[in-house]
Amino acid sequence: MYKEDGQLFADLSNKTGHHMRLVAETPTRFYLPDVVRIRTTLEFVPGGVIITQEKTYHFTKR
Repeated sequence: MYKEDGQLFADLSNKTGHHMRLVAETPTRFYLPDVVRIRTTLEFVPGGVIITQEKTYHFTKR
C-alpha cells in the first residue's frame, strides 16, 4: 500500500494487480473500483487483511 497525490493505492506481491486505487468505505474497509466485473473490498483486521470478492447474479422471474 502507498499514498500518491492524496489517494491510497495497493499492489499485489505476485504482480497480477498493480496501482489499484483504494476508496474508503469505513475506517478499516476499502473498495477497489479498478477491479471490474466483481466487487472487491479489503478490510484491515488485527493480524492481517481480509479480501472479499462478491459475485453478482442475475435472476429472472419465470
